Amino acid sequence: MKKIKLFFQILCLVLAVLVDGTTVSAVSTARDAEVMAEKLLIKEKKKKSKEARIKAREEKKKKAKALREKKKAEKKARVEAKKLEKKMKREEKKRLKREEKRKRLEEKKAKEEKKRLEKLAKKKAREEKKEKARLQKERKKKEKQAKLEEKRKKKIEEKKAREEKKRLKKLAKQKAEEEKRKKRLEKKKTKEAAKKKPKIDKEAKKLEAKRKREEKKRLKEEKRKQARLEKERKKKEKQVKLEEKKKKKHEEKKARAEKKRLEKLAKERAKEEKKKQRLEEKKIKEEKRQKTIEEKKRAREEKKRLKEEGKEKAWLRKEKERLEREAGKIQQRLEDMEKKEEAERIKAERKRQREQGKKAREELARQKELEKTRERAVKRQALEVEKAAKRKAQEEERLRKEAQRLEKEREKEEEKAAERKKQTQLQMLIDRAIEYYKADELGESYDVFKDVLEIDPFNKTARSYINDKIPYKRRRLLMERKPDLDEIGIE
Repeated sequence: MKKIKLFFQILCLVLAVLVDGTTVSAVSTARDAEVMAEKLLIKEKKKKSKEARIKAREEKKKKAKALREKKKAEKKARVEAKKLEKKMKREEKKRLKREEKRKRLEEKKAKEEKKRLEKLAKKKAREEKKEKARLQKERKKKEKQAKLEEKRKKKIEEKKAREEKKRLKKLAKQKAEEEKRKKRLEKKKTKEAAKKKPKIDKEAKKLEAKRKREEKKRLKEEKRKQARLEKERKKKEKQVKLEEKKKKKHEEKKARAEKKRLEKLAKERAKEEKKKQRLEEKKIKEEKRQKTIEEKKRAREEKKRLKEEGKEKAWLRKEKERLEREAGKIQQRLEDMEKKEEAERIKAERKRQREQGKKAREELARQKELEKTRERAVKRQALEVEKAAKRKAQEEERLRKEAQRLEKEREKEEEKAAERKKQTQLQMLIDRAIEYYKADELGESYDVFKDVLEIDPFNKTARSYINDKIPYKRRRLLMERKPDLDEIGIE
């Protein structure tokens, strides 16, 4: 400003010199120049202030416009984000609904499968019970048949023994008659031989002696045979008696063991009752002792509490006095601190005013930078929104593929489960048929194997049983039953 003033003064002097050439006129012109310079300076100031105000207004407008644009962009971004969120939520809800539906279907299927399996298990249990009952009946029948067979065999053996005795008696009679007849013949021969030559007599004697020896041997062997048979009969009787004795001893032993066990149990119960009584007495004594101990403890604690209360009261009085002293000191310190803070506040106010101008300038620069950064942020946000949309589309595609894959896997698993179920059903039927076959119930076994072939026409085991094993066993059973029928007929 000083330089401008000097410049105008010099200019006025030069003009004055050029026009009049006098000093008076130069002075007047200098004053006029100064006035003019001042007016010019005022005008310039006004212009500058006007320009500054216009600039400020324009800047404000620009800022307001930038803010509006920024708000619009943010609003758009928020709206788009909300739309995307809503869309994502809708899709998420749809997906969750689908999953829930699928889960419900799976649960329903699982429940149905469970019920079906339970029904099958119950059916199987019922069939097993029936089978067990049937097998038990058959076993009892067989046992009865075996007992009847044993009785029949015993009767046959007794009959045979009686017949053998009769036969032996007959043989003995026949032998006695033959011996008598032979003796008669020998007497006749001796008489006739006495008439013949002595040589013939000697030979006859030798032959007679030889025949007697042989007869003696034969009689001895027969006696031995009879003695052996008698011994065997006695042995059998002894064995039967020994078995009966053993059975009686075993039953007596069992009775004695049962008696001992009952006595032991009675003793143990008596001991336990005694123990319980002792424990109850101990508990009562322990409770009494604990009550006395607790009463003593309470009395001691009451005394301690009273002493501590007296001590606490004295300590509280002292503490109250000390706190009052400290409160006075703290009050003084607070007053000093308030004075210091007031002085510091004034200094800070001045400093703040100085720094405020600085901050205003920095604020303008910062706002410009902020506008740039906001623009960048808006662009970045738009790019991120696009990327998010792409990612979402990719995620949806992946989820769709995953759902298709899971659906395929579930279908495969269901097929496998159905196949396994079929196999288990077949195996159960085959096992039942084999049990019937083992139990000689060939008609039922045949029917079950037919059912197996209806489910699986190429089953090797069912075919082999129907074509080979069942007919063969039927023929064998018929062959085995024929001799039994013959025996019954003979009886």
